[in-house]
Amino acid sequence: MKRITDFAQLKRLVTPWLKKGIATNNYLLLAAYERFLSEGALYYAEAAHGLLLLVDSGNHFRLYYYLANCQPRFPLPRNKPSAMEIVFPAGDKKVQEVLAYWEGMGFKTYLPRRRMSVAATAFTPGRAAGEEATFATPQHAAAIHALLAASFDPYLGCLTTEDEVRAGISRQEFICVPAAGNNIRGVLEIGRRQNVYTIRHLAVAPQYRRGGLAGKMLAYFNTVMDKQEKTAIRLWVQSGNLAARRLYERAGFVYDGWESVGLLYLP
Repeated sequence: MKRITDFAQLKRLVTPWLKKGIATNNYLLLAAYERFLSEGALYYAEAAHGLLLLVDSGNHFRLYYYLANCQPRFPLPRNKPSAMEIVFPAGDKKVQEVLAYWEGMGFKTYLPRRRMSVAATAFTPGRAAGEEATFATPQHAAAIHALLAASFDPYLGCLTTEDEVRAGISRQEFICVPAAGNNIRGVLEIGRRQNVYTIRHLAVAPQYRRGGLAGKMLAYFNTVMDKQEKTAIRLWVQSGNLAARRLYERAGFVYDGWESVGLLYLP
């Protein structure tokens, strides 16, 4: 495993694998690469059959692969866990070979998820009444960070640092239901790329659950989102989380045919 120090080196490594027939789970955007390089957190491992990119995420490595075939094996870090996620359309038979390859290297599958989508015009979360949901303010950053860390998987939960939460608050990407002091009852994190909104995280503190707060935050989001003709909303939900799936179905979301599987390697 060697560190990648700049974009020129990254381009030399990745370019040979950007061709038809190569299996990959890498859909990173430029901003992500910029952050990883600036933090000195981007590494790679090479083999005749492919390339492995590794991001040092503190408590684990996040892996992104390019595979021409599933024969030889990559060397894996031994000092902490490695995790990856594979996204695929339902019924894709090729993904089974890739999953078997990583399982043969010691990875365990977990956190299967499904993608759900809804057109903005069909988004029906109800009225934003009762508990007052609002855009989060900087004083909520610590409480938001703590609630997300307690609510989502430490390896594949796409958790943000407190500084990243503060930056997201400045872009109005966090909706919350405030509590006493600088605490919160629940939080909704949203993102947007062109005409597609993404619900990244939705969490309610344990003592406030079953009170309809998740629906109220979705309803507030519905009042502030930019609804254009082709605007859509997407999210990923754990396949076995029936309560969350029902919440989203009531708001108009439907399964759109995309699935994902998490893989975890514990050395």
